[in-house]
Amino acid sequence: ADSLLPIKLETGKLDEINWCTACDNCIEFLIRQKPVGCATYYKEYALALKEIRKEMGKLEEKHT
Repeated sequence: ADSLLPIKLETGKLDEINWCTACDNCIEFLIRQKPVGCATYYKEYALALKEIRKEMGKLEEKHT
């Protein structure tokens, strides 16, 4: 979930890490062949997911 994970680990900023919540929204981006990012922590991806679901509907099942 955190694109800065390696830097935060290296610098000891463990309390600033955005850990994955296992929401699987990133998997939906992959299945729909869209740019992948964390919709939990990054607003741009949350908005993108909302638009994708508006256009294409919510996935019923997630198979990769």
